[in-house]
Amino acid sequence: GGWISSRPTAPTQLASWKPSFITRKPSRTRTRQSRQTAFQMSFVEDVESALLRKFNPASVERVIGAWERMARGEVFKKNWDPTGQDREDFLQLAESYVDGLTAIPFHEPGSKGLEWAKKLEDYYEVIRDELRRAVPEDSYIIKKGNNIWVPAVRAEALPYGPDWRTLVLQDRGFWEPTNCKLFPKTVKALKDCQVPSVEVFFARQ
Repeated sequence: GGWISSRPTAPTQLASWKPSFITRKPSRTRTRQSRQTAFQMSFVEDVESALLRKFNPASVERVIGAWERMARGEVFKKNWDPTGQDREDFLQLAESYVDGLTAIPFHEPGSKGLEWAKKLEDYYEVIRDELRRAVPEDSYIIKKGNNIWVPAVRAEALPYGPDWRTLVLQDRGFWEPTNCKLFPKTVKALKDCQVPSVEVFFARQ
């Protein structure tokens, strides 16, 4: 199946992220670490500034808060055990947490904000047929594509299991040009339906 996800983002002050400069002469190791820390803080502030320029500050406040917590390395922890016993199975850990989001098991295509999903349903046969060409082990797509059916490379995908494989069309907002040329109808369908995607990929186990 394919996964299409979109992530919003937003603003606040990064008071805790201002660098504390060392007055005495630092060692080479410390100098390197200081430069790296300064670069990281600059990147954090650059992203926040870009968000504030592009969006109304009030509309991205929660996203900026999530961005700052993630930059500080904070992990959101909450136990949702309805019995109040805080059983481990109900513990939620999130490295990127946005306040106020509503979690529901299933989203109905065509509901408010998901009109694009209803339109995309009409293209399921087109997408399915293009995907089927990439399934055989001797498929020319496997030979010509970029990182076709590769295992998980990021920690968050490891829970899917050792046989988890993906064929990526879009990653973190960037379209993979080689693979997109191999799935032109699928990519066109996504763009025609104005899917607000950040990641688009086929996956199998």
